[in-house]
Amino acid sequence: MRCSNCGYEDEGNFCSNCGNPLQQIDTSIQSKLILDIPWFEKCPACKVGKLNHEEQKIAFGLMKGQHYICDNCGADFLKSKDDVYVLMDIRDKSHPFWLKYQKQTFSPQNIKNLAYGDNLDSYGDNPDIELWLNAIDQEVANPVLETTPNLMLKKGEFALLSLNNIFLREPRSVCITRGGYAGPRIRVAKGVSFNLGAFGASSESHEEIREIDRGNLLLTNKRIIFSGSKRSTNIQLSKIMSIDVFTDGIAVRRENKQKTEYFVGINTGNFVVKDENNAIYRYSLNGADLMNIIQNYVE
Repeated sequence: MRCSNCGYEDEGNFCSNCGNPLQQIDTSIQSKLILDIPWFEKCPACKVGKLNHEEQKIAFGLMKGQHYICDNCGADFLKSKDDVYVLMDIRDKSHPFWLKYQKQTFSPQNIKNLAYGDNLDSYGDNPDIELWLNAIDQEVANPVLETTPNLMLKKGEFALLSLNNIFLREPRSVCITRGGYAGPRIRVAKGVSFNLGAFGASSESHEEIREIDRGNLLLTNKRIIFSGSKRSTNIQLSKIMSIDVFTDGIAVRRENKQKTEYFVGINTGNFVVKDENNAIYRYSLNGADLMNIIQNYVE
């Protein structure tokens, strides 16, 4: 575990280098995540409303049905037996959620997974990436790659995330030449004239950010590795001098490299982790998220 005071890697309750208490995280990562939120707190159909408990009489008023109905879209989950719920109704019968899940049964965990994620088996929407990085460092969580890169990793190196369809862009000098004749022009016949001066030209140059290649980006605890059809780039995290962030990418300046490298398309990828109970969490990325992950591993 890394000491928050001096940065020394150590184990136990106190740092052997400076004596600072080492922060211990809960071994149950789920306890700090959305498992603490009731399953009916967010509707899985519209992801906006809340499922409110209602009792409705059935069978001539002799029995009561336990319903959880969304106050936004009207999605109606009826408790059938034990802790199982059936999607019975929704206001908009053309809603994709209804078309896919009508009359199907769900556990509370299934409902929460769909409310906070995109499938029955996993969920996300937790911005606390720092918690996951600490969990990975303490080996109580593991990163999951959505694509498998064909790369050899070095000793002590492990992959954190893999992104597809990333654009590599760099500044390129563009030169524009303007020219013309100087001096008087003499007309000698209809449509025919002569310039008595000489041709002169001037050039102006400026930089434009241009696309160099498109490919896959692999982030490890040691490197940023970009693999494209024309260019492969290997950036040691320890050589990075600064990072600028954008909603869809980052700009990296590193030692011994004059040109800034732009990696664009980050927002189409995910940071995926698996906890000690094999539950999978998937978080959409932006440039700031990627920078925070990188900074955690810069030595």
